[in-house]
Amino acid sequence: MEAVRSGSGSGSRKDRLLRMDDVALIGRIELRDPEAFAQLVIRHGPSALAVARRILHDRGRAEDVTRSSFLRVWQLSAPYTPDRGSVGAWLMTLVQQASVDRVRSQAVPARPAATVDDLGEGAPRSLAVPLDAPRDRRRARAAIMALPAFQRRIIEMMYLDACSARQVAETLGLPLQTVNDGCVRGMRTLREQLAVAAG
Repeated sequence: MEAVRSGSGSGSRKDRLLRMDDVALIGRIELRDPEAFAQLVIRHGPSALAVARRILHDRGRAEDVTRSSFLRVWQLSAPYTPDRGSVGAWLMTLVQQASVDRVRSQAVPARPAATVDDLGEGAPRSLAVPLDAPRDRRRARAAIMALPAFQRRIIEMMYLDACSARQVAETLGLPLQTVNDGCVRGMRTLREQLAVAAG
């Protein structure tokens, strides 16, 4: 009989957590309630991971950033207050900022400014190598993946996501010149690699 009562109590507690709004869950987390924390992760983890993946384009790093962001919530190093908006929006902001910080940490050291003219006619919107055949597209993708993470992210945002250099700079929180330099250097490397691959 005791076991039945215990199981019933556990079930009713789980039901209460499921019905709790996000602010109430945060309150329980502040009281060190691990079940409330688990419910918050279940509720918002998938969306948070999607935000990180859009920025990092790498599932492993996105999972690391998402876990560390939720860990900050559990450790109360990122306390929530209602003036930050909804709990969901606040969590997405935490993950976005952590993802951008990860991209910044992979940035290459500053070098003399490059110019778009370094790539020749049609740069930076052209790889200067035909990419009509599927094999050429596979080569291009392999070449992009071989770039340093900082350059790769800029080129993916500009050429695959159709973002302008200014939009990339605003998203990553970087100076526009840094984005332009990263794009120029990355495109130069891509053109060289694809030219070699094309024979």
